[in-house]
Amino acid sequence: MSVSDIAYMQEFQDNMIFILNNLGLINFVKTKLSDNTHKNKNIFYLPLTQNRIDKDGNIVKAKMIISDNGYLLLKGSYVESEERAPSFKKHIYHKIRTKLENDNLFIQSDIKGLWITKEDIPFKACSAAAAVVKNRATNGRLEWKLANGTTLDEFERK
Repeated sequence: MSVSDIAYMQEFQDNMIFILNNLGLINFVKTKLSDNTHKNKNIFYLPLTQNRIDKDGNIVKAKMIISDNGYLLLKGSYVESEERAPSFKKHIYHKIRTKLENDNLFIQSDIKGLWITKEDIPFKACSAAAAVVKNRATNGRLEWKLANGTTLDEFERK
């Protein structure tokens, strides 16, 4: 498939997840985890919109693993606290982001404009996790990467 076809299908999938979730048929946002261990799992990283550096000189990132039921945004991940794109308010993942904020799953970090996740947060869609982190619409299949630069899409195709 071409890149544009893949993007179109990802948008279609996101819309279907939104519809099924809002009809109450299936909860694609949060799932019960059967495996809470993170050892020996591939960790995917997502740098934030502005490359900020923590007190140790490291670029701050969000961390995610693939779980048995989807994806798990790991406790201690950085997320943008400030809105990056006003159009995101109309996006299907804005509702998820707002719910997580209202559920107090983020705490203030020592870096301006960033929060930190208080606990692991499960998702069915990797793009939902990426949108929550970046506080804007984004393609999680291309943005989540292993430390060696392999995208989530490339990893899952193997």
